[in-house]
Amino acid sequence: MTREELVERYKIIDIEKQGNILTVKLYRNENRDDKTYFVRLVFVDNKLFYSGDMGTYVFGRDICHICTFFKGDYTHTDYWSGKCEASSYPIYPSEVDEEKVEELVKEYVCDLYRVENYEELDEEIKDVIKDKFRFGIETNEYRAYDEIYEFLKEEFGSSDLNEVVCDIIEGAKSISPNYVYACELIQWVENNLEDWCKERNINYEELFN
Repeated sequence: MTREELVERYKIIDIEKQGNILTVKLYRNENRDDKTYFVRLVFVDNKLFYSGDMGTYVFGRDICHICTFFKGDYTHTDYWSGKCEASSYPIYPSEVDEEKVEELVKEYVCDLYRVENYEELDEEIKDVIKDKFRFGIETNEYRAYDEIYEFLKEEFGSSDLNEVVCDIIEGAKSISPNYVYACELIQWVENNLEDWCKERNINYEELFN
């Protein structure tokens, strides 16, 4: 979400500091019993606990300053996933996108036959690929791996396929939208946290001691 969309969504921002624990609660409106899109962020012992309507995530792995780590203009979702120690939902779901698998298989076959464009392949080869994906494939990542491995081996005589098929499967997995939402919201909070603390007479600098 954009900064403007987050500002529009979260009308109420509660911040409380107790000892070395800083808690930020975000609400849609003054009715704090309405938990739609509610989010709680707890900063403590150089870890960030994110929880609420959109899931739960714990960040802290190899992070020096948790209150500023996510600040910036670009949301580094892939990199930050390595900093996540726990999550209520998989960051990368175990399902693959069938269309993306087909696209990556086509790219592999193009490389195999040393052509730059899929349309340059012989019609017979294109028909083989078309027939394979005509009725879809398994979307579970492990079954999809087996299916694509056998297809490339039988139809194209390919060998040493483990790395190739792993790359196809990983490339066809989409990052969780809940996780992306969490990253965008955390960054927005950290970009504003110092100002919010000052407005509430909370000593922001103490968070780094």
